[in-house]
Amino acid sequence: MLHLFVARCEGRTMTEAHLIKLSGASPRDGQLWLYRLAKDGQVTPRVAGDDVNLTEAAMARLSEYLDFAALPA
Repeated sequence: MLHLFVARCEGRTMTEAHLIKLSGASPRDGQLWLYRLAKDGQVTPRVAGDDVNLTEAAMARLSEYLDFAALPA
């Protein structure tokens, strides 16, 4: 998710194959996780092989989390 977040902040898209490679998962497991993330509304609905993008809601939640994590203790 963080790879997708950074890519989107930098104006880049991420291919399914590259994201799965970065995660260290097998192609099959990576596709299953992407399906689950899409079903959960965290990545945009897609078909196998498409570019992967976080939803607006997922971007907002992750941004909020990172802002909170950056606060001084």
